[in-house]
Amino acid sequence: MRPAFLPPRAVAVGVFVLCLVIAALGCAIAAGCSPVSIGIDTSKANTSGALLLGEAVGETFVAADTLVTRFTVWRVASEDSSWQIGIHPYFVETDTTPSWCNWPACPPDGYPATGRVVWDGPTQVVKYGDGVHPIEFTWTFDPPLVLPHRGKFAWFVLQDPCAAYFDILAVDRADAYPDGIAWYTSRSHCDRLIEAYPIPNADHVFTIEFCRDASTPVRRTSWGKLKTIYR
Repeated sequence: MRPAFLPPRAVAVGVFVLCLVIAALGCAIAAGCSPVSIGIDTSKANTSGALLLGEAVGETFVAADTLVTRFTVWRVASEDSSWQIGIHPYFVETDTTPSWCNWPACPPDGYPATGRVVWDGPTQVVKYGDGVHPIEFTWTFDPPLVLPHRGKFAWFVLQDPCAAYFDILAVDRADAYPDGIAWYTSRSHCDRLIEAYPIPNADHVFTIEFCRDASTPVRRTSWGKLKTIYR
């Protein structure tokens, strides 16, 4: 019996349909990225935190995801003219609170471990503003910054160079961001972070955007329907 051969057109269509099926299956299991943000909106700001001669300010935060795509803080609107001082950001891990931090503002855990830096970001300088709106400083991560685990971390910002002062938006009210509190550090040489101290009933304004894994929904398609469409 002679073998039955499909005509070239039928073979081509069959291969094309098979590719479509494989692509659909791939899309069904592929992970997507759904952006999720935490932080405090600038409209809630009613004060500022000062970076003064080597002091850093920051905030503890909870990371429910490990992929960070964006980090933003804002300089106050009044510092809008030829501002040559830059912001140098850090993310650090947290630990149990040391015994010397024993006043009521110290949490039992979630103390910023300033020596355990997970991100030492580049300095950013934004010289001018419009005098009305806060001046935005945003660091974007592409590919995302990978945190070592989920849980509590802290961010800090430091002057670069270490001169005069620098003010970022803050909120003088308890629990503007319920998953963290404001912190500041002692003066350094503007090249590293040192011991952190809590700021009672206050938070610094910030936004952190995470990439959350999300399965991409795909409409199911039967083999018969694909044959009908691509016949």
